[in-house]
Formats: sequence, C-alpha cells, structure tokens
Amino acid sequence: MLGEEAEEEESYKLTIKTPNGTVVPVLASSQETVQDLKQAVGETAGTVEYSCFYLSFNGQKLNDFSMLSEIEGLATDSELVLVEDQYTEREARMHVIRLRELLGGSTAVTANPLVAGLDAGVSVFSSVKQSSNTGHYHAFAEFELGKPPSLDALSTTQAIKQLGLPLCIRLLVLSGWNPVPRHQQLKGDLLYLLVTTLENQSYHITAHRTGFYVNASTTSRFSSENYGSAHAGQPGVRDAPHYSAHSLVTLLRRLSPKFARALTDVQRELETRDPTETLPFQLAEQAATPWAVSGADSRSASYDVGGPQEAFLRQGVDSVDSLRDWNEELQSIREMPRDTLQDR
Repeated sequence: MLGEEAEEEESYKLTIKTPNGTVVPVLASSQETVQDLKQAVGETAGTVEYSCFYLSFNGQKLNDFSMLSEIEGLATDSELVLVEDQYTEREARMHVIRLRELLGGSTAVTANPLVAGLDAGVSVFSSVKQSSNTGHYHAFAEFELGKPPSLDALSTTQAIKQLGLPLCIRLLVLSGWNPVPRHQQLKGDLLYLLVTTLENQSYHITAHRTGFYVNASTTSRFSSENYGSAHAGQPGVRDAPHYSAHSLVTLLRRLSPKFARALTDVQRELETRDPTETLPFQLAEQAATPWAVSGADSRSASYDVGGPQEAFLRQGVDSVDSLRDWNEELQSIREMPRDTLQDR
C-alpha cells in the first residue's frame, strides 16, 4: 500500500513567471498545494515585492488550496504566471509589515532588543563557517570551558549589529491622516503612509486597492490626488505613472535610488546568512532571567516612530485579526480526508 502511494506521487519542476521578469523555479510534489508555491515566491529574493497575488495556469486562476495533482492539464514542467491582485485593508497592512521586517533583517522589528535583552536565536554558525573557509583558527579555539560565559554574547542588540545591515529608509510609519474617511474608502483608499527616504525627501503615500501611489497631501492639507497629476508641469515632477506601483517596494525603488541600492545589499547579506540567524523568535520577547541581563547601552537604541504602530498593523483597528474561531478550525480539521497515509 505504501509503495503504491509512493509510486503515484510525482515530482513537479515548475517555473513561475513574474511581472518584473524574474522566473522562479519550484520543485514540488503532487501533494503540495498552490499556497505552498506562493510561499516559495514570497521567500525568493527577486520577488520580495509581491505579497498580494494569485497564480494562473492557461489563463485560469488557481485555487490556493488545490493540490497540484488536482489541476487539470498541469504537467511536471509547466509554467505558471504570477498575477497581481487587488489589496484588502488587511493585505495592505501585511504588505507594510513585510517590508519593515525585510529592512530590519526580520529581527529588528518583530522583537524589541532592549525588551528581550537576550537573543534566543543568536548563532555562531557564520563565524565557524568563515573560519573553516578561510583556514583561520576555529571559532572555539580560544574558548575556555571552565570560564563563565559573558551575557553580552547573547545580546540581541549585538546580534543585530553583527548582521551589518545598511539603512534603507529613514522613516516608514502610518500617516496622521489615518483612519481613512468613509468617502475615501468608497474610492478604494485603505491606508495612508508617511515615508522619508535617505535623500531626506518625505512622501505621503496612499495604499489603494490597486496598489500604492504618492498623494499630494502635506502635514497640514489632505489631498488624495496623485502627486504627479497635482503638480504636473512643475520642475522636477514626472508623470503620474512614475508615482504609482502595485508594490510599495517597487514604488520606493523609483522614488529613492539609495533605497534601491541598500535593499539589494540587504538581500545579498541575508542570502549569505544561515536562516537561523535571521529567523525571528516570536515567543522570546521576554527574557526568562531578566536579572541576569546587563544594562543596555542607550547609544545602541534607535528611535522608531513605527514601533508603537505594530499592534495596529498586525491586528487592525478593532483587533479582529487577533481573534481565532477555535471551533471552526477544529471542525475543518475533522472534515479533512483521512483515506490515504498521505492524508493522515
């Protein structure tokens, strides 16, 4: 029985074509779903700007929960197409959070280093690997087993410093024009953002159902009109399409050349690191032994206006996203198929 099921399971070598020209190769089994393919796209360095999309095959939208073996006409070497989808208010918030996590190397944003004190995910893997590659002394060559270790080695702040990630943007926060008025919601507005680039240029950005665009608002006057349309003909102002994009990452790359270069450096640095060094530990935000943590250096703290806004971005204005219907999840699990070994 087990051998027959193993023989029936096929391996797929699929390719996913994206609007920016990147082709993502994916190796999957017949039991994997379309959602698994979308997750692979989100974890690829060349497609970090995509968070709201669906996959299509032969012009047909694929159901996220369909297994590859259930897709009609799908061959083991077929090509899928990534199609940009419309945002919802929740997906717009998740898009902003994803960008903040990317710019912080996944550790600087999800957990406050001065609160946690100790980093549960600190690793010496890179130093060991570099020592073996360069032929230098091993990382533990001068390690004294009988000597009490220094707690500074487990400092979250030190771990973030060792990543050496460059600064990509000065400010990325929710604008003071939130919440979106009802009449603007009818027009498709979801969120308002305030961005300050490394060139010290501030932009008010609207998260719309169709994407992100720079609006003509200031700190004293609100205007939802596209910046290019509102200031058409003025020196240095480009046409309206330049100030809009489906992804916030793509828009910031157009607005700030320094952001584009720094983001490339961040991606290149994170690709060389072991995943355990950049993976955030969500349950390690409180130290188990806070009395054993040395005092944090105030000079290492960074002022982040967006920090207090994390709760809103993750849970929404009424915290609906944080509520879970346990009964519905339990019933859905009970209704899952259990006929084959793979299903169980």
